[in-house]
Amino acid sequence: MDSRLDLSGPAQNGEVLRVVGGAEGPPLLSVQAEAAPDEVALAPSPSVVPTAHLVVAAPSASVEASVAALPTQSRPESVEGGQLAAVVQLPSAAQSLQIAARTLPEAVRQLRADTVVIATEDAQEPLPIDELIRLRLGGVTVLPAHRFAERVLRRLPLSLVRASDLAVGPALTSPMSQAIKRLFDLAMSSILLVCAAPLLAALAILIKLDSQGPVFYVQERTGRGGKPYRVRKLRTMHVDAEKVSGPVWARQSDPRVTRVGAFLRKTRLDEIPQVFAVFRGDMSFVGPRPERPFFVQQIKQQIPFFGLREAVKPGITGWAQIRYQYGSSIEDAKSKLEYDLYYVEHRSLFLDLAICFHTAKIVLFGRGAR
Repeated sequence: MDSRLDLSGPAQNGEVLRVVGGAEGPPLLSVQAEAAPDEVALAPSPSVVPTAHLVVAAPSASVEASVAALPTQSRPESVEGGQLAAVVQLPSAAQSLQIAARTLPEAVRQLRADTVVIATEDAQEPLPIDELIRLRLGGVTVLPAHRFAERVLRRLPLSLVRASDLAVGPALTSPMSQAIKRLFDLAMSSILLVCAAPLLAALAILIKLDSQGPVFYVQERTGRGGKPYRVRKLRTMHVDAEKVSGPVWARQSDPRVTRVGAFLRKTRLDEIPQVFAVFRGDMSFVGPRPERPFFVQQIKQQIPFFGLREAVKPGITGWAQIRYQYGSSIEDAKSKLEYDLYYVEHRSLFLDLAICFHTAKIVLFGRGAR
């Protein structure tokens, strides 16, 4: 709570509005109508709720669930405070505070809040439209719950997203953006191929010395619009590794992976030959990770909106790849989808450059691969 807030005066009669913060524990403060000063109860060890993260909404049984993405504390200012802000963990419960106020703007003024989040249980529930407009005219940001969580977490929590939220908005692509994206893909792929050519020759020798089989392996993946295509990668597994088991998720200490293959996966160097798919136009340099059709069919049956990843071309690297660990289950696929949906809605040249920069760090330090 803002320390400048004056709670010494008596509360006014009127509608009680609820303010939900992201900290855990017992309520910080409860003020009832016409309460005397000695009726104000403070928690033994109150946590500070940043004003910028207060959410004002009408009382509802679903408020805590609707703002589940609220961070427990404000993020420190750093180089990762922009597009590449650090991942914020979700709190297990929200904390509430009740104050007396006749109108929503009055509650916002008392709390000196700069953001109002609409977290209603029913999408058809009427909203105080006039009051919300006045708040926006007064400099207060008004956001639906999923947009607020999207800004804070840099992903779209599926628990807050409705189909209508994804159906309405500005255009996701244009002829100009597609042309710029294509030029970027060709430029980055050419640079990568030229710089990595000597390395690819050395890795080819190591693969042949380490295990029997070809240097490259070819596999079918699902591309834009669900169209299948074939991709080449450096071989990291033993020949016929899935002959008995069939397609299975990768896992830690995977026995199918060769010694050189483990190094290639850790550094993501096995992905380099995918630049040829970029030249053909089947892939982009930056985009959602291409999945095998066998897994895509399974995931679509269990995870809503998974098919929206196919709105853009898959990429050699991507937002989900640098923000989340290597996926090895349906739950991992669900978590990575939240980052993929964020990329689909916010992709830009700047975001692609930032992803490439962080991918280079992953290659150097080997984070997040199996």
